[in-house]
Amino acid sequence: MKLILHLAAVIQLLVAYATASPFYVWNTYIPKKSLHSGGQQFAFFHEAELDDRGRVTCDLLTDTNEIYPACLDASSNWCVVCDGDGCPYDKRDAYKITRLEFHTSWGHYTWYKDQDHRIKDTDGKDVGECIPWGPEGGAAEMNCTFPDSAGSDLRGRYRLGSSALYCKSDIF
Repeated sequence: MKLILHLAAVIQLLVAYATASPFYVWNTYIPKKSLHSGGQQFAFFHEAELDDRGRVTCDLLTDTNEIYPACLDASSNWCVVCDGDGCPYDKRDAYKITRLEFHTSWGHYTWYKDQDHRIKDTDGKDVGECIPWGPEGGAAEMNCTFPDSAGSDLRGRYRLGSSALYCKSDIF
């Protein structure tokens, strides 16, 4: 009986993983124009949003609504806490990120490198996984200029983008 219950649990996990929606996390940066604008941000993209060759485009990187500022505490703000030597944009390296806590419009979750790359909700429930994405010791990178149609605070400025994590979960 225990074996049957164990097999049923394993099958349930496999089905959940097989139907999970892939998404990407990018570490981005807008050079500051003034004291209150720009800085480090994290962008989230569904795999379906990528171009026909599976790439993030500048149009996507400069026009996403799922972008959140870096912060030190995500308990009450929509933002992203990044831990590890690969977090600062000037030292970005997806393989050196150890924890990414993201409090977004779709929930509050934390990814842990040292817990088998699992994503946990605030109750500690396992809800998916992420792996570092990009070349070892670096990242896929982009430098994108905002279009003229962007708001006046962004027009003519640019966003730097760097790959960070590839995730599978149904949370986003």
